[in-house]
Amino acid sequence: RLRQFVAELGTRFATGREEWRDQLELAGAPGAGPLGGTPRVLACACVPLSGEAGSERGYVIVFDDITQLLQAQR
Repeated sequence: RLRQFVAELGTRFATGREEWRDQLELAGAPGAGPLGGTPRVLACACVPLSGEAGSERGYVIVFDDITQLLQAQR
């Protein structure tokens, strides 16, 4: 899932948007524990981290696993 997560982030950065909010669905890994095969849905937000004199120093990416919340809503 980490590779898929990083690839999804790369796709969003490739669009040129520096600040965004989105949901990412990550496929389950077969045979990886009790939740291994279950797809996970992450709510993600990305904002640029400002440095001195307004220069960019990187990004802050916050994510929350909302899989169970979405299942409860259904």
